[in-house]
Amino acid sequence: MDVIIKHFEDCEKITLDSESVDRPSNLALIQVQSIPSILPSFVLLVQLDHLPPANSNLFSKIKYLFKVLFEKNKTIYTWGPLQNEIEYGSQYSIFSYPIEAKDVNLQSEFSKWYSRVPSYCEVCKPSNDTHVTVGSSMFCECREHAYNDPSKPWSLQNAILYAGNSFLDKSQTENNWFSMLDPKYTTLHPVKLENIINYAVYDCISLAYLRLPVVERWSLVRLEETPISILLTDPKQAVVDPDLEDISDDELPPLLNVNRVEQNDEVIGEVLDADINVEYPSTVEQNLPSPRFRRSCKHTNRSVEARAFRNKKRFSTTRARRYEYHLTRYLYRQFTKKMVGKVLKKLQIKFKYIKRDGNQVLIGMKNEEFKKQFDKILPLDMFDKEHYHNN
Repeated sequence: MDVIIKHFEDCEKITLDSESVDRPSNLALIQVQSIPSILPSFVLLVQLDHLPPANSNLFSKIKYLFKVLFEKNKTIYTWGPLQNEIEYGSQYSIFSYPIEAKDVNLQSEFSKWYSRVPSYCEVCKPSNDTHVTVGSSMFCECREHAYNDPSKPWSLQNAILYAGNSFLDKSQTENNWFSMLDPKYTTLHPVKLENIINYAVYDCISLAYLRLPVVERWSLVRLEETPISILLTDPKQAVVDPDLEDISDDELPPLLNVNRVEQNDEVIGEVLDADINVEYPSTVEQNLPSPRFRRSCKHTNRSVEARAFRNKKRFSTTRARRYEYHLTRYLYRQFTKKMVGKVLKKLQIKFKYIKRDGNQVLIGMKNEEFKKQFDKILPLDMFDKEHYHNN
């Protein structure tokens, strides 16, 4: 813990994110990443519901750590207002709000920056797969393009997608963040735990990845060519200057190849090959192996119109196959789908869906093998009147 405190005392800049359950007032997790002058960098995962006793030495050190993080000489980078991230954390007595540190909302700064750099769209792209980066032709001309409106806030996932041509997995957003994440004490499945931790860590690293390009108004080419070790460190002071001018059209290169994923395959892949440690100051200090960003192909950069068409086609195909494998059983009228589901889980029958069809129930199976296997296990009269009253 002393090593962590000393490390953050030496860092003037950090990124910060938080996770809540259902509503902002149920703040469960605060993630903080250091932006040091040289690597390694630390990512802290502080679970507010699993803090040590208030009279313990560890609690005192955590409280002092937050004092260091939020002191006046620090700059904190967030995606959205800082108040939304930590306001409700003060009830845990490890810090008080408001804080003295300077905060920079990269979400609002990103909109200003990206409006000056070209975007890529499968629907309206020129035939030679390039965008001319001068004048109005540098922008997507689709009326339904997601970010034609500069006042519309960007999600962090789309910011990474459009600026870095990389995929930021947000599938773990709706997790129960009150669950213990320390590998030594958690009850979560190891794969589930790894996915949740990766999600929490990636959010902070994504902010660090975008910080310099957004704050200093880089071109996309410069972002593409900059080593990840520079993006994740603080070789010089970088704060948002309100008088800083955006990139002029004259400074932009005449052509920008939209196939940036092929040109820069290593950029995001290097993010966690850099020396980054994940720490749990609320419980026990531990280093975890570094996960990787998943690279996206150029097809992930579809416009809203192109995605809608593709999703509709995929949905039609999936729906046509939905009832390909299923079991059929008689269903007493008082049986609910929830009750059927409980019975199936008790029998350890793996199913995809439950659908009532008159006095029958359709139980979806993944494939023909599962259908044959569970057809032998599930009695034909399992959901009749007699079994209903026995449940």
